[in-house]
Amino acid sequence: QNGFKYYDFGFSWVQEVIDRAIIDTQVGKPVVEPGLFFQEMAYPCYTYDNFLQMIQHALPLCLTISWVYAFAMLTQSIVYEKEVRLKEVMKIMGLSNGVHWVAWFITIFSQTTLVMIAVTLILHYGNVLMHSNAFLI
Repeated sequence: QNGFKYYDFGFSWVQEVIDRAIIDTQVGKPVVEPGLFFQEMAYPCYTYDNFLQMIQHALPLCLTISWVYAFAMLTQSIVYEKEVRLKEVMKIMGLSNGVHWVAWFITIFSQTTLVMIAVTLILHYGNVLMHSNAFLI
């Protein structure tokens, strides 16, 4: 293996044939000498990030802690609802069980979505995970 993947897959040969055909039609003379030259881009395959190597063990803990507030508020709301017996009052007023659960889902989903948007913005635009796509974070 010589390390030139362009040559191994035949891309350089196809490019050379197309170049010779274009030169032959434009100039009117066939190209006699071989003009094949190939070189891979001079760019490292991997960008080593020292900060990411140091934070890789602490980042999951920080993400878990970011959820604590949202679920603490959820627990507080559930306990408050049980104390005041809001569900029973809503049933007396004619609210079905399904509507009650949908209301809880919308509440929880909106809170956790706001938390995750904030975490994503901090991680991406705060240059913590600068080489990652924001939609993948």
